[in-house]
Amino acid sequence: MSLITIKNILKMKRIIITLITVLALNMSAFAQGGTDGDITWSVENDVLTISGEGAIPDYGSIMLYSYFYVTTAPWGKYYWSIKTVVIEKGVTGIGKNAFSGFEDVNSVTIPNSVITIGGSAFNDCSKLPSISLPESVTSIGRSAFFNCKELTSITIPNSVISIEDLAFWNCESLRLITNFNPVPVAIKPNVFDRVNTSACTLEVPINSVDAYRNADVWKEFKIVGVEVGMEPIEEPAFKIYPNPTTGKVYIEAEGEIKVYDAQGVLLLETFGNQVDLSAYPQGVYLLQVNGGRWIKMVKR
Repeated sequence: MSLITIKNILKMKRIIITLITVLALNMSAFAQGGTDGDITWSVENDVLTISGEGAIPDYGSIMLYSYFYVTTAPWGKYYWSIKTVVIEKGVTGIGKNAFSGFEDVNSVTIPNSVITIGGSAFNDCSKLPSISLPESVTSIGRSAFFNCKELTSITIPNSVISIEDLAFWNCESLRLITNFNPVPVAIKPNVFDRVNTSACTLEVPINSVDAYRNADVWKEFKIVGVEVGMEPIEEPAFKIYPNPTTGKVYIEAEGEIKVYDAQGVLLLETFGNQVDLSAYPQGVYLLQVNGGRWIKMVKR
């Protein structure tokens, strides 16, 4: 075989490999889906949607490389492209390892029909910034949010009666927990292992502050009482960014700006469209513009 022929074969091989790679990277742009038990799923572009009348089944996980596991769920093959997970009303449970290894997911919607969140359900969803659990959830499984490193805030409803081991292990960016349960759930020390509890604010019902300050594990957080159903913050009518921040915060509105700590103590008063939190420690702060309602900010 001549040298020219060999070069042509190698060139063609490279072209074929390139085409296969391009097709693989773009296959999630087309709708893919199916059914599994009581649920139906579909992937289109970067969105995974799950619907049905029943629970998402339990799945196993497979190791792709050292210490990184991905779900064996049928949608697991798209883990590298999915950024949004939408679970529709009617789904009653999230099974074990359902979204394990979805490291690019940055948005999860959980409806007010989900009762249980299984073990390792969101394990290694390392770009998930926040999670708000609906009032239907009663249990959070072992390692449910294990190693969600970018998770900055979580909301736990008063319906939760069980939080299992390692549920929020290594959620190192966690700065705010809003827990509406009037009675502290008994948990083991490793539930929040590798979380800087001293830099994390725990919002609890105002009449339950003493109970949390005397409860194992919970007492390690910065505890703040809030009126249940009347949080001292609301979504802003204008954009503030970045939030979380490491210093400066920019506001798409100009006027009188006040910054409070999580206890409502006024820290800073200025005029303009930005504030600088560089001199303040990590934690939760409240921003008020032109006398409006408080807006929650997180300083990393």
